[in-house]
Amino acid sequence: MILPLSAIVGFSTARRALLCTLVDPTLRGVVVSGPVGTGKSTLMRSFGAFVREHVDAATPVVPVPLNVSDDRLLGGVDLDASIEAGAIRARAGLLAGAAGGYLFVDDLPLLEEMSIATIARALESETVITEREGISRREHSRFVLLATTVPTERDLSLGVADRV
Repeated sequence: MILPLSAIVGFSTARRALLCTLVDPTLRGVVVSGPVGTGKSTLMRSFGAFVREHVDAATPVVPVPLNVSDDRLLGGVDLDASIEAGAIRARAGLLAGAAGGYLFVDDLPLLEEMSIATIARALESETVITEREGISRREHSRFVLLATTVPTERDLSLGVADRV
């Protein structure tokens, strides 16, 4: 169950930052940092539900699991479609799926370094490039990164923090 955004107490600065992403297209993301159990992830999920319910139901809010593979993040071969068509067919990844919406990463610093670098590169360039297994695709993907961190677990790199 996802709580309504209005039901979450505290986080006034984080809530204001999230709402600013709705009106300022130059903002690249919001990273909320705090101890375990303070409600950071609940706040982010509630914001995603708020956007879908009160702003635009078609806005993508794409969660990224911590064990995400490059194939899932960037895209790759769609095996079912390729077998059916008799030719290689591409499948978009999570980054392309977040185009025009939000990409949510819970505990961002716990992702593999390559995945973090891929997200940061896509965030900065607004482009997802997939070159693998006979596929070469370039897709526009402007998204806002919603992320949480727990400072006692691992620090967020300054390069990623600067991009956001």
